[in-house]
Amino acid sequence: MKPLAAFLLLSLFLMVFTPRPVSATFSGTLTLNDGKLSARISAIPLDQVLEEFSRVSGVPVRWLNGTVSTETVSVEFTNLAVSDGLRHILDKKQFILFYSSTTPEARLTQLWITAKGDGQALVVIPSVQQPEPSSSTEYDDPEEDDKLATLPPEQLTQVALQDEEPEVREKAVGYLEAYARKDRRAWEALTRLAQHATDVEVQEFAAEALQQLE
Repeated sequence: MKPLAAFLLLSLFLMVFTPRPVSATFSGTLTLNDGKLSARISAIPLDQVLEEFSRVSGVPVRWLNGTVSTETVSVEFTNLAVSDGLRHILDKKQFILFYSSTTPEARLTQLWITAKGDGQALVVIPSVQQPEPSSSTEYDDPEEDDKLATLPPEQLTQVALQDEEPEVREKAVGYLEAYARKDRRAWEALTRLAQHATDVEVQEFAAEALQQLE
């Protein structure tokens, strides 16, 4: 047999008979049908469960504290609302669901996990109706000599995003929370910070503030 023919024959043999790597598969069952979540999971690491949830739902999952939990999960339930099913999966961890609108057809767009709290889900809808802002809004009980207390929501947002001191950023978010019940601008500012702030601590401050307002 000519060398070239032998080489081609050997290459074909290797292509056919060399074992191919097997991709990792999810060993439990997690399905989402008509907005209802079902699961049968036994001792599977939480990060893998959430990867599967992201795959079946198309929803990105984000850990706000930057630490992904690998503790094992064992749950079984059928046809629960997504928020209820996630409560079973996440146990005591606090999480936040973002939806695209307030309509019945609203689409789940993000799942955030704070890895702390009491297992309560906060559903955030960016277009939630809050009272219309008033140009004469007066804010309650500003701290004496605290310049932040006199700032409108737009400037407080900039402070929360840009100030060098973490304590000042946290205080700015605190003022937004205090104003949010009566000033729609403050509510919308908190939602933007929770969704888009690049500082993880600011995101957590804003997310926790929104939970207090829910």
